[in-house]
Amino acid sequence: MRTNLWVALALLLTAASGVDAATVKKIKAPKRLIILDQGSKEGFLKKKKVCFYDANDQKVACGRVRAAKAKASSVLIKKEADVEKITVGMRAEIENIDNKDVKITIDENAPVTVEEGYVAPNYIGLFGAFPVKDAVSYQNLVYDTPLGLNADSMWTQDSAVKAIGVGGEVGFGLKSFTLAIGARTRTFSPKRVSADYDNKDGDFYFEEYVESIGTGKSLGYWLDFYYLRWDWGVASLNLGNGIDMDSSTVTFTMDHLSDKTTDVTRYYDVKSSLKAMSLRTNLLLDFKFGPVGFKMGTTIFVPVSQQQSISVKQIDPFTNSWLKNKTAEEDVKEKLAHKAQVGMDLLLMGYFAY
Repeated sequence: MRTNLWVALALLLTAASGVDAATVKKIKAPKRLIILDQGSKEGFLKKKKVCFYDANDQKVACGRVRAAKAKASSVLIKKEADVEKITVGMRAEIENIDNKDVKITIDENAPVTVEEGYVAPNYIGLFGAFPVKDAVSYQNLVYDTPLGLNADSMWTQDSAVKAIGVGGEVGFGLKSFTLAIGARTRTFSPKRVSADYDNKDGDFYFEEYVESIGTGKSLGYWLDFYYLRWDWGVASLNLGNGIDMDSSTVTFTMDHLSDKTTDVTRYYDVKSSLKAMSLRTNLLLDFKFGPVGFKMGTTIFVPVSQQQSISVKQIDPFTNSWLKNKTAEEDVKEKLAHKAQVGMDLLLMGYFAY
């Protein structure tokens, strides 16, 4: 019976101690202050003795509550050597049986601050954006010679271009939230495509007939708001949303190459402009080492509106003779497929916080 009584008492004390458990949120080593994520509401009152326990449940140091607010408190440690034993995330508990073995003199008149939560810094950063799926894209086109047959299109889509983005961002801390504005340029990777035309001499060798290439450029800017943060000390995971505005231009040309001379005749001269607005979702890991930091993660784009304008100048006689049921402008617009779409970028950013 006596053994059962002691077991019950031990369980009761364990449960009671769990109520008074907090977590180390920040360490201010020069001032020997440990910031906890609990305050007066959980019993962490001024002058209360608090002890810190490692992962093996071993007591490593003790101190007394220096100041307390409703949801945060600061504990003053007597020895600097003891401060070094404490790490962010360590468990802290109120010592209910206070044997006064921690003797720290507290100046009642000295000002002290207690941090109730994360305060977002201002920052300026540079980044690279590498697409998993391009948010703005267009097609490399191959000229399809009709060879005496009516054609539904003069073009075949060879492949979609890829783009790499670089830019800068400025962030403004608003308490625990962050407002960020940025600008970006995208560099596309078009290729020059040659198309064969005819086999007049019957040797099954098709002479080079035309070359086509579509070069693009893009400028964008955005406004993001980061409202959710999971903190692990040096690292944190941040979630935010925003609005992205992008303006891109594609210049597409097709040149006829003479088989007998070096003459080049411009058959197609196309300019396509696209203005797109997209919703952004950012999920970024943030590693901060003092004033210097590094972010990595993903940005997802979902277009909500886009407007394209295109102009086509062409003197190709085959287009005029064999393209049916659509104009040359409609044909190029459809096959070029210059558009904004659901996309994802991998983001790598280095920044300086101030």
